[in-house]
Amino acid sequence: MLEEGLAVAEKAGLRAKELTHLLITVAKGGYPVRKVTDLKPLLQEAPGLAPGEPPIDVRLNIDPDLWQVEVDEGQIRQVLRHLVQNAVEAMPGGGAIDIQAGNAIVEAADRLPIREGRYVKICVRDHGHGIREEHLSKIFDPYFTTKEARRGLGLAVSYAIVRNHEGLIHVESREGHFAAFHVLLPAVLDEKG
Repeated sequence: MLEEGLAVAEKAGLRAKELTHLLITVAKGGYPVRKVTDLKPLLQEAPGLAPGEPPIDVRLNIDPDLWQVEVDEGQIRQVLRHLVQNAVEAMPGGGAIDIQAGNAIVEAADRLPIREGRYVKICVRDHGHGIREEHLSKIFDPYFTTKEARRGLGLAVSYAIVRNHEGLIHVESREGHFAAFHVLLPAVLDEKG
């Protein structure tokens, strides 16, 4: 009996620790410890982030000449984990998640709220129920969720992390068809400029 109580208390403590970490990340952005990184290996871990049930097919399309970025790998892995988890939850009967990564140039004409320059663009797209129009403006807000028994912190944490990397995350959705999360991270210039 005492052992069961201790196990329950230990689980509660671990959940509280995880929640505290997530709240700090949202509040402060969890200041990244950056290093120049090739994102290809990290992106290739994505299929392992999807659970075995429901059956999920994670399809990768990564530009072989993907530019490097200066990021905190652990934080970007966390963003990817949240986006894959969100996609899985959008397809309770299973389905496919498409993850694409390529190089992108952002120009003033694009009118994006980030500086012009070279970026790596990552897109995580599910083929689930999409996001309702009235929810689109709220999905990155802390504690906003449409799912029971969820905290609504995954996308808020992802938003804070990406913004703290001087990047951009935004969503595109068609209700009843798909949701696609686009992440832009500044690329590192190579020796050639």
